[in-house]
Amino acid sequence: MTIIKNAKIVLPSRIIENAFLRIKDSKILDFGSGSFEKSKKDKIIDAKNNFLCPAFIDIHCHGALGADFSNAKNSDIEKIAEYKLSEGVATLIPTTLCVSEKKLKAIFSSLKNYDNKFCKMPCVHLEGPFLNKEMSGSQNPKFITKPNLKLINELDSIFKIGKISYSPECDKNNSFAKEYAAKIALSAAHSKASYNRFLEAYKLGVKNITHFFNRCSPMTSRDFGLVGAGLHLDDLFVEIIADFIHIAPDVLNLLFKVKNYKKIILISDAINVAGLKDGNYNMQGIALSLKNNEARVRKTNALAGSVLKINEAAKNLLKIGIPLKNVIYCASTAPAKSLNLKTGQIKKSFPADLVILDSNLNVQKTFVNGTIKYQRI
Repeated sequence: MTIIKNAKIVLPSRIIENAFLRIKDSKILDFGSGSFEKSKKDKIIDAKNNFLCPAFIDIHCHGALGADFSNAKNSDIEKIAEYKLSEGVATLIPTTLCVSEKKLKAIFSSLKNYDNKFCKMPCVHLEGPFLNKEMSGSQNPKFITKPNLKLINELDSIFKIGKISYSPECDKNNSFAKEYAAKIALSAAHSKASYNRFLEAYKLGVKNITHFFNRCSPMTSRDFGLVGAGLHLDDLFVEIIADFIHIAPDVLNLLFKVKNYKKIILISDAINVAGLKDGNYNMQGIALSLKNNEARVRKTNALAGSVLKINEAAKNLLKIGIPLKNVIYCASTAPAKSLNLKTGQIKKSFPADLVILDSNLNVQKTFVNGTIKYQRI
């Protein structure tokens, strides 16, 4: 058994001081404050009065360190998965870009072979290729196409699809939503949908918006758009890139005043240039420039994903006054609930996916199934 002692355990309702947590057979056995039972065989880890939280879950990540899930290479998968551990991420949902059908099948096949050596990867987030070309942003319009049920079935048979980001207005007769909303987390993305058009998909079970505020139809005095939908519909999950670049601090503050934090999900939307030096790069045929933590399409100057780390996103929320327990919920519990994953909580019998953070939210240790996979030197 492994016992973590001298911790401040962060729960949704409170922070337990002078706390311990016991791990047995990769799961959380129990936790509490004060003294605890132990034996000579137990492994004791001193949290040194740091925060013990459920490990982070990044449900929207394309790559890092020059590696890209869409390259369909085993070496890229492992490089990204190891890098994300340093952010406190234990569960990572690899996210695709708009590429050819042949490439998508290769990506899914490569992910099927991943052995969870670093982060867990239980499913895939398919961003596109069923998007509105007029809202493509940094996605390659060459590969954008209409919703294809046959393709989804083929991909899902190779490796599980957990989430699909698509443009509802491109789904004729809502046939795509009717087929998959009850099986897969469908999310509105890169969309010009009016509020009423989105409502059609929402009523069929589409309960997510991808990188909220970004590549979303705006809220105006005459139409709510996707932005208005995210603010108005209480049961919608919204992803946010909290880097203060994609969304201004004041806008983030307003979001948390209007919307229940339990429906707000911190994501990185990190791309292959995350963790690299400033310079010119390429992402699946799209020329990019990276400068001062901003990745942009060189041709259009549009933002191209981010280089954000999840723990840095958490730090940014603290800077604008969001309580720590709420921040941790947005980084761990909310993403898990959005995909019905049994993790993201410090709860008896749950997987011991944990992160120890210092007072500045720097990652000290990341645990996956009770095993230390990352340790700050």
